Amino acid sequence: MRSRRLTRQRNARLTAVSVAAAATCAALLTGCALTGPGPGGSGPVATSSPTPTPSTSTPATTPTPTVKPTSTGSTASTSPTPTADSRKAVYLGGNYSNGVFSVGVIPYGGSTNPALTGTFLIHEGSTLIGQVNVAYDPTDGYYGGHFNLTLAPGRHTFTYDYSGDASYQPAHDTGKIDVTNVTITASVPGGTVVWGQPITVDIQVSPIPGVTGIPTGKVTNDSSFAFDTAEATLDATGHATLTVPPSPYLTSGTTRQDNYPIYINYAGDDTFTPWRVMVLFTFLPAPTS
Repeated sequence: MRSRRLTRQRNARLTAVSVAAAATCAALLTGCALTGPGPGGSGPVATSSPTPTPSTSTPATTPTPTVKPTSTGSTASTSPTPTADSRKAVYLGGNYSNGVFSVGVIPYGGSTNPALTGTFLIHEGSTLIGQVNVAYDPTDGYYGGHFNLTLAPGRHTFTYDYSGDASYQPAHDTGKIDVTNVTITASVPGGTVVWGQPITVDIQVSPIPGVTGIPTGKVTNDSSFAFDTAEATLDATGHATLTVPPSPYLTSGTTRQDNYPIYINYAGDDTFTPWRVMVLFTFLPAPTS
């Protein structure tokens, strides 16, 4: 009897514990099941994990990617505007005669106040052939300088460079100087021409001794009141015959015999220099009708 009473009491206590545990489980968890007591029973066991409470923190903001502009081509950098040179501009010149090379610096407008200074360089090709300190030359009446130089016969091209100074701008220029390398032999056959008739001039252009080659190009004559201008081309030997017509302005003839000059010009070519000679002949009076 006493044993059954103890068993009922134990069961009642376990039932009360189970009811309390069920209430607690309902308040905290869902899906919670109870395992009743049995021989060796162990009380309430959770059969699933509790649903986690969602976080209330604000998620991190994803940065918006920066879109680079599409290149439409290179843009030239802006260079500073150069300051205008307020110094006076000049032009340059050179001359060669009798083994002396002369150079000059002449301001535009002609005024040389203040006086010019600076350095003048002369090159032929890449070779520096002369350098002078610019100064006033009372003999020539200009600013420049001189130096001795022996140039071979032929055509020469030089570059001139003036350094400039505090009052005058730098300058660069080129110049050509010819040292004669040809000779011209010319004559009027028979030496006489009847007034009002064409003039025939026999011309031979030859290199001077020590120079090789054959001149090419054209020969002409200067016109006058008595005859017009003509032109002829040198042949493979440097020879030409120039036939000069009478002047279209000629209206009357001479009544007496006159000695008369005609000037023959050789134009030169890439190797040989221009040259000029005078030919004398005699005009005869035109026949009278």
